[in-house]
Amino acid sequence: MARNTSKKNAKEKNIYSLAERIGNGLELPAEGLPGNAQIELCGNKKAIVSGCRGVLEYDEKNVCVSAGKLSVRFSGANLCISFYRDGEAVICGEIVSVGFSS
Repeated sequence: MARNTSKKNAKEKNIYSLAERIGNGLELPAEGLPGNAQIELCGNKKAIVSGCRGVLEYDEKNVCVSAGKLSVRFSGANLCISFYRDGEAVICGEIVSVGFSS
């Protein structure tokens, strides 16, 4: 089972790498390419993540989502996921910080 997951991840990385190279060659904006997420902050009360691939951690102080090649962590107070469907997540609450990791 792990072998299939490993092959799938390698294939996805190759697709993203190819799309990134084509996008760079055509001078396309990165946010329109596969594997890249868009994050829109509405003050410090709401974040909209388009390109969300899953929830990695979720409690009232931290929400971490997978967003293409990155993980995005929202930290704060009274955080909740008010909407999650079709690759989009809306995080509400008092957002204090946003961090990224690969």
